Amino acid sequence: MKKTIKIKKVKAPPSAQDILKRDHFSRVRALFRLSGFKRIGSMMDKEFTFDGSTCDIDDVFYLENVIVFVEYTVSNDVSTHLKKKSVPFRKMVEKPTEFLVYLKEKFPAFVEAVSGIYDLDQCRVFILYASRHPVANETKAEVPSVKYLDYNVVRYLESVSRAVKHTARYEILEFLELPVTEFGSAVLDPASAAASVYDGSVLPESHSNYGAGFKVVSFYIDPDALLKRAYVLRRDGWRVGASLYQRMISSAKIEKVRRYLRSKKRVFINNVIATLPESTKIVDENGATTDTAKITKTKRARIQIPNEIGTIGIIDGQHRLFSYHEGGSGEAEIAVLRKRQNLLVTGIIFPNGMSEEEKMRFQANLFLEINSTQTAVKSDLTQAIEILLRPYSAVAIAKRVINRLNEGGGALGNQFEKYFYDQDKMKTTSIVSYALAHLVRIGGPDSLFNAWTSPSKQDLKEGSNDALLEDYVSYCSMEVAKFMSSVKSQVSPERWTTDRKTPGYFLTTTTINGCLSLFRRIVRNGKVADVASYNKSLKGLNEFVFADYKSSQYNKLGEALYNKYFA
Repeated sequence: MKKTIKIKKVKAPPSAQDILKRDHFSRVRALFRLSGFKRIGSMMDKEFTFDGSTCDIDDVFYLENVIVFVEYTVSNDVSTHLKKKSVPFRKMVEKPTEFLVYLKEKFPAFVEAVSGIYDLDQCRVFILYASRHPVANETKAEVPSVKYLDYNVVRYLESVSRAVKHTARYEILEFLELPVTEFGSAVLDPASAAASVYDGSVLPESHSNYGAGFKVVSFYIDPDALLKRAYVLRRDGWRVGASLYQRMISSAKIEKVRRYLRSKKRVFINNVIATLPESTKIVDENGATTDTAKITKTKRARIQIPNEIGTIGIIDGQHRLFSYHEGGSGEAEIAVLRKRQNLLVTGIIFPNGMSEEEKMRFQANLFLEINSTQTAVKSDLTQAIEILLRPYSAVAIAKRVINRLNEGGGALGNQFEKYFYDQDKMKTTSIVSYALAHLVRIGGPDSLFNAWTSPSKQDLKEGSNDALLEDYVSYCSMEVAKFMSSVKSQVSPERWTTDRKTPGYFLTTTTINGCLSLFRRIVRNGKVADVASYNKSLKGLNEFVFADYKSSQYNKLGEALYNKYFA
C-alpha cells in the first residue's frame, strides 16, 4: 500500500496592505488598552442593522460609562469609504440609548459593557474614524457625527499612553470633548464634580508684574487631583493651533522619576509651574470670593479650582507630575503616594475675557522664560514658538513657508520631519535658520520681499497686518516651490530621496540649503523667473558634484551653483 504524502501548503507572505492594516489596528488598540479601556473582541467585524441602516463594527472599547466604536480604514479612497457609513453613524449618535438597547439584545458579549452601575441613558456613545491616510477637512465637514482619530493623533496618544498608562484616559476624554460631569461617578453623583478648594497663598497683582487681571497663587495639591485636571500643550498633539512648543513626554524620564519616588518615598522639593482657568476663585474661610484687587501683600488664601478635565496647563514639571501616573511599574506603591503626597504648584490665573490665542502666547512665552534659565530649548521648539510670539520675524515666516512646502504636493512635499515619529526625513531647523530665513525676511537685497510686487508690502514692516503677512507667506511659498520643482526636474528621479542608502541621494540639509542660497543670488540679481526659464538655466545640474561641499558650506555651494548656471 502506497504511503500518502501530505504536501504542506506554504502560506503566502502578507501583502504591504495587510502589514499596514495590522500595524494601524494594533496602535489604536494599544492606546485604548494602555489607558485602561476594555475591548470587546468578539464584536469585531460583526454586521448589524439598526434603524433600517446596515453597518458593521470594527472595534468596541469601553470605560465606566463611555463606549467608543472605532471604524478603521487603510484605504486611499477615504471619502468613498466614509460616506458609505455616514447614515448609520449619524443614527447611532442621534439615538444612543436605542442603539445600546439594540446591541445589548443582538450581541451577548456587549452586555458586559453596559450591565454595570450605569443606566443606558447615562452611557455616552462616541464613534471614532481612524484612517491611516489623511481625511480632507471638506470630507470631515460632510460627516460631523464622528470624531476623527487621524493617524498623527493615533501615534501621539499611543506614545502618551505608553508613558503614563491609565492616566492617559483623561487626555482621551478631553479629546472626545466629554465634560467631567458626564464621566463615571459624576453622572451618578453630580456633586462629586464640584470645584475643590486648596490652601495656599496669593500674591498681590501689583507685585507680580504680569499685568492687570492676572493673579499668582501657590498651593499644595495631591498628584491624583492634579493629573485629572492637567493638560500639556505638547508638539504633535491633537489640539488645533495649541500643541506647538512643549516637549513630547519621555517614558525614560517618567520611569526614572518613578523609581526615585518608590525608593525615597518623598516628593520633589521644587514646584510645578502652571496656568489656571479664569473660573478659579480666591475664597475666604466661609467660601466667599475675595476681592484680590484689595490685597496689598502676600497673604494666605484658599484656591477654588473647578473639577474639569484639561483646565490646568502644565508649563514646567510635566515629568515630575506624570511620574505619579496610574498603572505600570510599582503601581501598588505609587497609588499610595498619588493621594498622600502633595505637590507645590505656582499657578497663574488668567484674567477674564482673555482669548485662547492670547492664552497660548502667554504660556509659550512663559515656557521660554523658564527654560532659558535651565536647559537649552531645542531649536525646533523655539522656531515653533517664534510663529506665536513674533510672527513677522524672518524665522517665523521661514517656518511657515517650509511647513506649507511640506504640506503641499510639490517637489518638497512630505520631505521634512513633521511629527515626532517621522524617520528618514529632513530636519527643518538648519534650513530655516541658515537659508530660508534670509530669503524671506522683510527687507534685504537677496530677499523675496524685494521681488514681491504687492503695492502694500511696506505695511509689513509695521508688523500689524496679518492678512498681508499671509499673502507674503503664500507668495514666498509659491516662488520657492517653482524654483525647487525646476531643480527636481533636472535631477535623476531615483536621487530625489532622503534615503541614505541611495547613491548620490539629493535631499540633504546641505544640498537644499545650497539650492536656497543659489535662489537668494537669483533674487539679488533680479533673475526671478518662471519654471521654464529655470529649467533652461539648470540644464546639467544632475552632473554637478554636490559631495564636494560639506555641511557648513551652504553659501559656497550656492555661489558655485550660481556661477555655473546663472552668471
